[in-house]
Amino acid sequence: MNRVRLPTILTVLLAFNLLATPREEIVPTEDEEQILSRINQFRSSNKRAPLRFNKKLIRAARYHANNMADCKELSHELKIKVGRHLTSRMYVFHYLQDENKTAYGECVASQRGSHDHSKIVEGWKKSEGHRTILLGHFKDAGIGIAQDSSGEIYYCFNAGRIENENLLPKKQRSR
Repeated sequence: MNRVRLPTILTVLLAFNLLATPREEIVPTEDEEQILSRINQFRSSNKRAPLRFNKKLIRAARYHANNMADCKELSHELKIKVGRHLTSRMYVFHYLQDENKTAYGECVASQRGSHDHSKIVEGWKKSEGHRTILLGHFKDAGIGIAQDSSGEIYYCFNAGRIENENLLPKKQRSR
């Protein structure tokens, strides 16, 4: 009869505890709320439905903003081990489950020293690619803001939609 040693059991339990997702409450900050409010004002003026915060997207956006600040690099893709690009972050934070039924996008920006969020949203509105994401057929949003040691502030806005309807071109939809 094989006996499992106590140190092995403790190691497994410790590893499981370290890898477990924390169950802390995810609440948008006042700054994150202000940015989403500005985005939703822009969406409303373009006859788009407002976005609502999604805890998984908030986690993903905060993770990416913090990594950009740690790396001191503004980018959609960083040279890090976990979550180096948007699709992997969507999987890591459990937002993406079936690519055929999920749409998502990301806007990133940075500015030195100022917490003037209107400049960030205005910059995204002026960029064709970012504007497309701001006005996309999304329902969910997550925003992350982080500051590096030199005072540069990094922003990440994630938008997404999980469902089957209206994601495929009309030709490909089942009847």
